[in-house]
Amino acid sequence: MSDSAATTDAPAACTQAEFARRHGWSKSYVTALKHAGRLVVDSAGLVDVAASLERIQATTQRVAQASEPALPPPLRAHRDRKEFYDAENARIDLEERLGKLLRADQVLDAVSDAAALFAGQLDVLPDRLAPQIASMAADEGRIRAVLADAIDSVRRDMVARLKAVMP
Repeated sequence: MSDSAATTDAPAACTQAEFARRHGWSKSYVTALKHAGRLVVDSAGLVDVAASLERIQATTQRVAQASEPALPPPLRAHRDRKEFYDAENARIDLEERLGKLLRADQVLDAVSDAAALFAGQLDVLPDRLAPQIASMAADEGRIRAVLADAIDSVRRDMVARLKAVMP
């Protein structure tokens, strides 16, 4: 065998990243193969190419996946990104259906509504509390209690309004 033939042939052993690149697979797929015991790795941590391909074909239900043609890196990266975002969209849809996730416009509406309620209730506090406080003369403790109760009431109303829309 000539030197040029040796450089074009697949190596007997290579790194996992090289194995993935040569076969058009993602690195995560090759790692999954390793964890599943479907990759033959030598004592130096290199993949035994021939033995690994044989084991993958012997243990796969989809032989076509084991012999999938290599994609150029830009197309492989595009495919991996598409698969990632498809999975993320499926996760988001599920979390929305389960009520664990709200859309940003729903949150903004809820916060705006609660803020308007809060501002409106604060605006009427002076008119509502002034007569009560005026009748208390100099009883600072009672005045403080009336103010604290009014503030707590506004706070509870705001929290209740936000909880009504939150999952």
